[in-house]
Amino acid sequence: MLPKIARILGLSVSTIAGSAALFCTNLIFPAAANAWFDVCNQSGENISVAFAFYEDNWKSQGWWNLDSGSCARLYPEDLKTKNTYYYVYAKGNQGGEWTGDRAFCTVTQKFLLANANQVCRGNNRVWKNFIEVFTGEYSNYTMNLSD
Repeated sequence: MLPKIARILGLSVSTIAGSAALFCTNLIFPAAANAWFDVCNQSGENISVAFAFYEDNWKSQGWWNLDSGSCARLYPEDLKTKNTYYYVYAKGNQGGEWTGDRAFCTVTQKFLLANANQVCRGNNRVWKNFIEVFTGEYSNYTMNLSD
């Protein structure tokens, strides 16, 4: 039957079989939902961004270095299924700082810390005050940091 279909469509049997396998794979393992938390740098300076989120405990992660006018995907997950509150801190290379009222631990180099709202001991660890972002029912969210 497959050779007859291939002749009618003008395709090879292997092309049809490969397409069918890809289709079945997508049914079994669907692509990730279109969901994320992005930050865009709309300031006039280059910035470094840290992000805090809840997964079993509060975690903080950094740094994403963003040139003026660029964006970064900080969290590639469906926001409303994970949490509705996320936190962002940013510092600029010309003295700008984007802060809030919620303290999380950061490190001067790239980092991912667990229990970041409770413990901040060790070399190069510093408490920073993050901006609270309520994402509500949104699956994705883009935060714009500007002057």
